Amino acid sequence: MLARLYSTTQSTLTITDARENKSEVIKNVSFQIKAVGVFELVNKDGKVLQTLTLNNNGSDGMSENIYPYEAKDNSLNIIGGCSSNYQKVIVR
Repeated sequence: MLARLYSTTQSTLTITDARENKSEVIKNVSFQIKAVGVFELVNKDGKVLQTLTLNNNGSDGMSENIYPYEAKDNSLNIIGGCSSNYQKVIVR
């Protein structure tokens, strides 16, 4: 399972692989508003790392929980769920 944590104050994206107990920190990542309810995490070279869509349709693929954001990892072409400090997971 991969977990991602974006820090707006540090402009970093931390990717943690729980299975391998490894983390990678990507610096100089910007949070960009692309449209109503659509956001992108973009690296310093302009590559879109992740696309977040606020549609209350995100999933972790392991539970019935509903995540407010559907998150697409553009490098691995994986879609999952995401929450924020204001938009919380609906636990079922």
